[in-house]
Amino acid sequence: MQFFMIRNGQTHDFEHLLCGGGLDFIGELVPYWARLVNLFRHLGPELAGELCVFSLFGQMRLMSRGLLHYPQVWMTLVETMERGIRVGRESGPIFMMKCEDALHLPMDEARAALGVRGAAFVDTSAATAIYEERA
Repeated sequence: MQFFMIRNGQTHDFEHLLCGGGLDFIGELVPYWARLVNLFRHLGPELAGELCVFSLFGQMRLMSRGLLHYPQVWMTLVETMERGIRVGRESGPIFMMKCEDALHLPMDEARAALGVRGAAFVDTSAATAIYEERA
């Protein structure tokens, strides 16, 4: 578990790029949901459930805060969540990626080499500005 959590921290930002999530609050939902779905696709439910706790709490705080306080960005949150779910369903085991092997590749080639499918970047910065009360 310790190795898994350390490795998750090391690859998280790269997962943003590979999965298509922006490097902002709302963009966080893409790698969170991709990982939540992907773990259950490739592991047994008991192990996947244990490994998903961090991602579950991470994404729930974003979703619940958005719905309760910023309803104007709710559909962006939902669409971002759906994009992460798609990547998680269609991709190989994200938790096994050796990201370092693909750092030199253009994004499409890196995704193909690492088995990431269904990813498409969508800019969530305007919705994040509302979410962060900067707009």
